[in-house]
Amino acid sequence: MKTKTKEDLINNYDEISTYCNETGEPVLITDDDLVVMSIDAYQDFGIKEKLLEIKLARENGSKGHSIEELDKELKDNLNR
Repeated sequence: MKTKTKEDLINNYDEISTYCNETGEPVLITDDDLVVMSIDAYQDFGIKEKLLEIKLARENGSKGHSIEELDKELKDNLNR
């Protein structure tokens, strides 16, 4: 992970934004302990976090749902 100062962020915002968007990597702003990332990386992070929660729940005995149950629930929700 790249590190930059707050001044770097202020003075080189476009460069940092381009870096985050092109690489998908976050940048740590050292002055404020702030992490800057692209919206795509942020959304991916949320998805990965949710998948980890599901994995941990299954490891702790959660049954989960069958494909048939999910298909029925989806169809029921779409027909509302």
